[in-house]
Amino acid sequence: MKKLLLTSLLVSLLSCKSTNTCAIENKDIVFEKCPEDGTCTLVVLKNKKLNVLSDDLGSLYFSLSDNEATHVFHYQYKRNVPEDVQDGQHIEEVYFEINANETNLTIENEALQQTKMIFGRHCYCKGQAGFFKVNSGTLQVKKTTAGFEIQSTFISKEVPQIISSFSGTAK
Repeated sequence: MKKLLLTSLLVSLLSCKSTNTCAIENKDIVFEKCPEDGTCTLVVLKNKKLNVLSDDLGSLYFSLSDNEATHVFHYQYKRNVPEDVQDGQHIEEVYFEINANETNLTIENEALQQTKMIFGRHCYCKGQAGFFKVNSGTLQVKKTTAGFEIQSTFISKEVPQIISSFSGTAK
């Protein structure tokens, strides 16, 4: 009886499959600029909203929520690190949001905050990591039959940066 119960329990546990609830769309990417010592990705998160928040210490963080009226773009540079090096990781990323029906957008400097653009730097670099609002630079987004053509240059006044521009087409 115990063997039958144990066998039934094992069969039921092994036959379970988790569902994938995270859907990232449109990962076909063509990059024109990416530092040679790393990899770059550009992801379009359709029907998402970028919520930029700050904690009690004034540090920025963000969350994403569902919103059919907007798309969020995430560009990431990840430096290649030898496996035997600890604390050598270095990631820089940019998040911004546009209206879902936007076909041609060109903005610069303070107007970048209309897209809630933030720059993130993640590394073992004390006092020089975190997320920061981008208020200096340019952003061009054009929707074509090939996808979203994106070009951006920006400067973070708070921390040093490796990436100061990126361009690519996300399908």
